[in-house]
Amino acid sequence: MSARGVVVLGGSGFVGRHIATAFATAGWDVLVIGRRRPSDLDLPFAPMDLAARRPDEIAGTLGAYRPAVVVNAVGANWNASHAQMRRSNTEAPLRTLTALARMPTRPRFIHLGSVLEYGPVPVGTMLGERGEERPAGPAGLTKLEATRAVRRACTAGVLEGLVLRLPNVTGPGAPVASLAGVVATELSAAWEQGRPAVLAIGPLSDVRDYVDVRDVADAVLSATVSSAGDLVLNLGSGRATPVRALVDLLVDVSGVPATVTQRPAAPGGAAGTQPRDEVPWIQVDATRARAVLGWRPRRSLRDSMRDLWLDFNVGDGYASALHRLELDG
Repeated sequence: MSARGVVVLGGSGFVGRHIATAFATAGWDVLVIGRRRPSDLDLPFAPMDLAARRPDEIAGTLGAYRPAVVVNAVGANWNASHAQMRRSNTEAPLRTLTALARMPTRPRFIHLGSVLEYGPVPVGTMLGERGEERPAGPAGLTKLEATRAVRRACTAGVLEGLVLRLPNVTGPGAPVASLAGVVATELSAAWEQGRPAVLAIGPLSDVRDYVDVRDVADAVLSATVSSAGDLVLNLGSGRATPVRALVDLLVDVSGVPATVTQRPAAPGGAAGTQPRDEVPWIQVDATRARAVLGWRPRRSLRDSMRDLWLDFNVGDGYASALHRLELDG
């Protein structure tokens, strides 16, 4: 087993790519596994659809690399169907768990869950790890099934690792299907065409806990070397931020004049709409993550929106260079 080898499952996606880059910058030997290799990925890559592969095939690929750590960053939420969420959020990690159990030497396993696994809570509630798990939609339900399987495997001694439950993740490289990505895309188009942007967003009344994707990567690095027995840790800023505030902040850092209106909610079950977890309020208590991992978010939401905007207009290299400078500093 390579003492500095890590496999990042879903490492070609938004969160996974930042995690893979952070490990590589910290001197780890990184293997990225994903369905398709991005043209600009400069790390070793193995193509694999985990939800479609047999566990023995997955075990063979992982065993050949002999990593000390496996990070599961596979997941679907934005603009995905229930079936797509189930494939990515449940079937892929379940097959991976079976594969890991068959390996003679098992790596530490870090699984990325979601605070949507708790479901809706009253306004003002701080989400802690002891909260009830009552997800209200397909994203939370499919994520929770995988989290529970990971916890069972760790409790039974089959695996050693933990679950990091993520809030809303944003920052440079955010998918165009995410809220920030949608807004940045329209602002960028308006900027290029020399016109004001018209943003129809909904629902603007929802409140979220936003964390920069690079802070998530830092938490995964800390979890890699932690020997703590906590099986589930919440990540979050501890701040409740209205969706409207995020939109206004991105508009502000872009410098593009914009009109923001709330788009009417689509009627339930309307044709062409994707399932959505109805969770109006998210505010996360990350006290245990601070105590166990020594982790706390370092980037403000303004930092995230500024760097997302620069990434849209300068390119992917900006985020990578910035991350290197932060680590060197």
